[in-house]
Formats: sequence, structure tokens, C-alpha cells
Amino acid sequence: MNPFLILFILTLCSCGLKNDADKKADNTIEIKKKVDKIPIDSITSIKLDEMLKCDEYTYGDGYYTIPYNGCIYDSIKDNLGKSYIFLIPKDNTIDDSNVSDELIDKETQIVNNSSVEDIKEKYNIAIFLIEVKYLKKYVNAEETFYQEFPYVEKYISYNFDLKQWELIDEFSIKNIDAEQKMDERMWYIVETLK
Repeated sequence: MNPFLILFILTLCSCGLKNDADKKADNTIEIKKKVDKIPIDSITSIKLDEMLKCDEYTYGDGYYTIPYNGCIYDSIKDNLGKSYIFLIPKDNTIDDSNVSDELIDKETQIVNNSSVEDIKEKYNIAIFLIEVKYLKKYVNAEETFYQEFPYVEKYISYNFDLKQWELIDEFSIKNIDAEQKMDERMWYIVETLK
């Protein structure tokens, strides 16, 4: 058999193996189910509305969010789970290149005093939700409930034109590396909404 032919076949096989290994290494975040903006049911929509007012918002680089751990799960309130909420002004009321603390304080107070309907009208909303079925209760911890691997994180948004909450995507998080990549993806999504 021709030695060049053997070398060529071995090269092709090794390239194929390398590509499969690379794909496995990069595939730590899986889109669990690619969705096409599925409307959320009415009971869940009410709970999402309630989550918009779960705590005070703070301003950060073009968006408002609930700091630290976002909306943590509260078994008494029976909310949907742990969520990170981002409000991005539709009218870009704050120019980050030339902004004063007084303006940020004023605009933040307006957000915190706004009704749910005003928030849905004036802001692009991104909610990253980890449902309660993926949370485990811990005693004597900063938070009472933490997510455990594997879990699913949902990206939900409010469509003001259709007046409905929509599930945009679901992401399967299997380990700490995937969780870190999901954090990067979350920030990328927030940046694209600005």
C-alpha cells in the first residue's frame, strides 16, 4: 500500500477525532430546547409581574437590576424561583458618558416607584429564571435556596406590543464552567438590549 495514502488516511482520522473532542469541550452550555418566543401562561405571568417589584433596583451601566442575588426564592411568597432581572430603558434616559450621581439617583427612584405596567411600558425586560424545582434549601447560608447542578435557566422577556411574557430560551447548566459561561451569555444578552 502506498505510504502517502496511509499517511493521508491517518491525518483525516486524527482531524475528525480532534474536532469531536473540541466540540465536547465547548459544549458546556446546551440550549435545552430552542424555543420561538413561547407565550407564558396567565398564572406564571402574574408571578413574573410580582417579581418585577420583589426589591429595590440599582443602576449599572445602562440598565437597572436588583443587586447581589437578584430575586431570591421565597417559599412564603411562592414565587417561581431565583431570578435575575434587568430593566433596560427604551429611551436611554441616562447617557453613561456624562452622568451625575444625582441623575442616577433620580432615575433610580423613578424606577423603584413605578408600577409594574409602567415598567413593562418603559423598559426592555430580561429575566433569567432558575425554577424552584432546581433549588435546594440550605440552613445557615446567605441565601436559603441555591441551585444544584444540573439545572435549567430560562431567559424570559416581556413583549409590550403583544402585552405578554415570552420564553425566549432555556439553557441547561451542568457544571460550574457552564454556569460561568451562562453568566457571560446573560451579560451579552443584556448588552444587546441596550
